[in-house]
Amino acid sequence: MAQQLTNGTLRDEERDGWSLECPACQHVVDYTVLNITPGVDMYLYCDTCSNFTLRAEDRAKDAATAALLAHYCQLEASLPACECGGKFRIWSNVKCGRCGLEFPYNGGIHDADLRCHEAKIVWTQSSVAYRGLGTASNRLSAVSKAGE
Repeated sequence: MAQQLTNGTLRDEERDGWSLECPACQHVVDYTVLNITPGVDMYLYCDTCSNFTLRAEDRAKDAATAALLAHYCQLEASLPACECGGKFRIWSNVKCGRCGLEFPYNGGIHDADLRCHEAKIVWTQSSVAYRGLGTASNRLSAVSKAGE
């Protein structure tokens, strides 16, 4: 079965969010947080940029950590490359859009139980959420900060 990241439709989206400064280059990274269903919704960040997959066709049917990890490994092996040329990886994280510094999940500690049951995705401005065949993909075009 051929894997597709998108149905070809890309929509810009604006969301409320926050900013942080990259410790390496001081670039301001604007982001929002998506709440997902832990142990069901599965996502993978690109290893080169901050684009990620969050597709209905990837939803898990078994919430046990071993089954989820096996499903993540299957996705990692079968998904096509990101539009930037990178690969979607289990342990990839969101990155600075200027220098590429990775902001590691869980302080960089690879804990399969935590990763497989994550309830939030960090989405940085200008990054694409690939939604699969049934839903338009989204680019985070703007982040509104509280009080602005």
